[in-house]
Amino acid sequence: MSVYAFTEGLRTLTRGVSLNAKMDADLVYNEVRDLKDEFDEIVPEDVVKRARPKRSPMHKLFEWDDSIAGEKYREEQARYVLRVCRVQYADKQGKPKTVRAFPVVETRKDESRRNVFVPIEDITHDYDRQDEILNRALHSLVDWRRKWREVTDWVEANRATEYVDMAIDLMREKVSGDEKKKEAKKTTKKKAKRKSRS
Repeated sequence: MSVYAFTEGLRTLTRGVSLNAKMDADLVYNEVRDLKDEFDEIVPEDVVKRARPKRSPMHKLFEWDDSIAGEKYREEQARYVLRVCRVQYADKQGKPKTVRAFPVVETRKDESRRNVFVPIEDITHDYDRQDEILNRALHSLVDWRRKWREVTDWVEANRATEYVDMAIDLMREKVSGDEKKKEAKKTTKKKAKRKSRS
């Protein structure tokens, strides 16, 4: 059985309500999981609809006073709740870890594309979704490197970008499985070790 939690140190969502130990992440997970079972996808609009009844375990997470916030703001609150809900598990060494309970994937229907949230358990054996998530991670790393490279070069923080380069190499290896990239990763690691010693 999985254990769910919210990321620590979270912001206040509505007046006096924040996501922390006081909010039962298991209840929220189950409510959102029901949406997946009912509609075959999870989108913020449906999360807001599910939370609207006062008896909903998620109701208190949203600002319902229309003089303060509108529907689009509540949808942003739903995105936030989905992003910070986490599954706790043990890694191969038995160390406790967490992962997002609802990663974002792209769906295609009738030639249109949109991003939806999916329960992490649904991705466990869906290798196409796993590849999509790894590719998103890779693109995020490449974008970060491109965005910050000139700044880190300017302040001579090359070691930080070298670690990002190593992470990019590792992601490329994972995504493509290319043997040549495995060798490039080893070379990059060796260079980083040499530089960190100096």
